[in-house]
Amino acid sequence: MLGLEAGTKLELDRTSYALKFESAMLQLENLTPHQEEVYKQIAEELRVDIRAPAGAGKTFLALKALLEVLGSEAGGQAAFVTRNEALCLHVTKWLFVRLAQRLDHETAARLVESRFFVLFSPFNNGLRRIIIDLERGCVKVGKALGKNAVASLSLVTVDEAHHIHAAGELEFIVRKYAPEAKSVRLILLSDVSQSGAIEMSQVRRTETA
Repeated sequence: MLGLEAGTKLELDRTSYALKFESAMLQLENLTPHQEEVYKQIAEELRVDIRAPAGAGKTFLALKALLEVLGSEAGGQAAFVTRNEALCLHVTKWLFVRLAQRLDHETAARLVESRFFVLFSPFNNGLRRIIIDLERGCVKVGKALGKNAVASLSLVTVDEAHHIHAAGELEFIVRKYAPEAKSVRLILLSDVSQSGAIEMSQVRRTETA
């Protein structure tokens, strides 16, 4: 217990957290040996739930998978799903920077804008494209494609899947954007410290720490 007096108000500085998160994420380059082992284990899995404590590197594993799809010549499309719009932008910046290192800024921007989508709360608004303004050096989220628009996705990653599941929205997202019948690869990222198991048929659970 914090022992606060009645009427005391607490405020969470999400801006400060977001800036620290972005700084840490953009510095990540390579998987640790343990992460590399886990990544190899899930490489051929169509549907997997990666469970680990907060800060264990789950999101970085998903970033690597997203980067592989966008950087491949197969032309696959991918989506990142989370509750928070700011996190979508952080992930987009990370992907763009890594693609630009391999290619060039113009090509990287074109790949992200044409093949990468984000989905955040409220989820029923639909997928959104990303807009990269190279002249101003900024990244922003575009308008929603529409409630009924579904891209031809080859990979869908869902961050904080335990929270989305608890809110009763995970099944809707999976059913609409990662249907098993279309062999869309699905990666769920869940915090093992949270209660409430995610029950979904044919989803492999992988623990990492």
